[in-house]
Amino acid sequence: MTQHTLLLSLTLLAGLLGCGDDRDGAPASACEACADTEDCVQLFDGACASVVRCVTRVSACATDACTPACEQARCNGGDPQGALRCQAAPCGTELADAFHCYGP
Repeated sequence: MTQHTLLLSLTLLAGLLGCGDDRDGAPASACEACADTEDCVQLFDGACASVVRCVTRVSACATDACTPACEQARCNGGDPQGALRCQAAPCGTELADAFHCYGP
């Protein structure tokens, strides 16, 4: 198992167990929990299970376009060799207000 696959698996497991950033109240959408300085990112594993994370917005990725800069910043935590991609066959459970990243 590669480091990136392990990181994605642990992230998905933490999300399923309810670990992570707890905020007061339950937002109507998971993305509403993100601050104004964060982007909402939905991470999918290879079997379409997903978690939603709020990631710090970076200037290299100012739009929701699936660009190499956005993929690196939002999907892979800045790692240029990350395994997650923003272009893949959809899972059907994508949140409309999230940036989508798909795992191997």
